[in-house]
Amino acid sequence: GQNDELRVRGNGITDMQFYVYNRYGELVFESYTQDRGWDGTFRRTKLDPGVFAYMVRLTYINGYQEILKGDVTLVR
Repeated sequence: GQNDELRVRGNGITDMQFYVYNRYGELVFESYTQDRGWDGTFRRTKLDPGVFAYMVRLTYINGYQEILKGDVTLVR
């Protein structure tokens, strides 16, 4: 019931591109809205626990742009 989805949250975001990759560099999730987060699945199949990389491109209301990268560990 907690931390069931990985989401991008923030105020003043006008454009967003959110990607999650597995350890082989395969894209397992993408979203372009804050309303949709990653639930640890790929093609409706639960993925095994592991480390996944993410990348987020953000554009804010004032025109500022940034790219955030990191990793997240999926546990079940």
